[in-house]
Amino acid sequence: MSHTNHPMGLDAEEAATSMLARQAADRQRVAQDAARAKKEADEAEAASAARIDAIREKFPFSAVIKAIAESLLSARHNRVIDVPSLTDDESKLVCGTEIGL
Repeated sequence: MSHTNHPMGLDAEEAATSMLARQAADRQRVAQDAARAKKEADEAEAASAARIDAIREKFPFSAVIKAIAESLLSARHNRVIDVPSLTDDESKLVCGTEIGL
């Protein structure tokens, strides 16, 4: 049997080193994928919050509340719904004094 420059033990060592390098690269890819996914989730959450803020800024909540209150007052007045007269708080809401209109 002739001896070579690379005994069998060295081949096994190279294979083990190669396997460890692949495992390390796989772990690095998994970590990078997780970091990318977290970044994308954070960006999506920030974009969602910005959209909600924009809706809140542009949506006429006071006008809608006042319109609903006026509709209820009209329905009561026309006996569409059978309820007692407005309370003081309801009157303030309809007149806009309670919500700063």
